[in-house]
Amino acid sequence: DEISSVLDPIFVLPPCSGEDSDYLVDIAINPGCTLHKCQGDCDTDFHCADGLSCYQRNDGEAVPPGCQGTGFLNWDYCYERDVNIVAYGDFL
Repeated sequence: DEISSVLDPIFVLPPCSGEDSDYLVDIAINPGCTLHKCQGDCDTDFHCADGLSCYQRNDGEAVPPGCQGTGFLNWDYCYERDVNIVAYGDFL
């Protein structure tokens, strides 16, 4: 029926945001747009904006580096692969 199709993320895509986020944003299983930082669900790097990669998660693994929140089980999210991480005790 009409109401159940509106609530089903497979058939209705939320608006795509052109902005990066530090929190996981669940766009759709098969989004019709290029995903930005911390947006999902991606399947390959091709689904992510320039400079981002698709972080593959299985069985609810940890969120991608640089993102926060709780994503859908087995959803994959775009992230910045080259996040600068300085280990404790390292000096620039």
